[in-house]
Amino acid sequence: MKHVRCIILLLPLLTALMFVGYSLMVPVVLPSTELQMVLKAMIFGIPVAILIGFGRWTGDETGTTLSGLLLFPLFWIYTQVLSQMFDPGFVATPLYGLNWNFFADTAPFVLISGSMGWFASRKTNQSLFIAIALGVLLIVIIVGIH
Repeated sequence: MKHVRCIILLLPLLTALMFVGYSLMVPVVLPSTELQMVLKAMIFGIPVAILIGFGRWTGDETGTTLSGLLLFPLFWIYTQVLSQMFDPGFVATPLYGLNWNFFADTAPFVLISGSMGWFASRKTNQSLFIAIALGVLLIVIIVGIH
């Protein structure tokens, strides 16, 4: 059970660290559309692959589904906190973005990643194929959002 709590809390942190690092790197490197697409695919592809591998390896349906469901809300909270920490005019403020619009905007991503985790933990070839297809769909949607 300890590894489930770790994956639920640390997988979004890994994603947030990569995303904030990407955000800090873009002004230094001349941003090109292709580079941004590849980096976004890598930033979200790595956690998707970890989630699918974790579900397939452990077979823990509850833990993997929860990890998928909480991936985007925790990623958003971690990203807000880390982005504010790198701001020179940092003042500790509450997270004002947590409202009904936030939940409505992230609901498709939450459902797709939760379903992906559930299918990955089923340990059949068909469910693994569905989990990978959902992961590719999630990455394609995220890469397409500007």
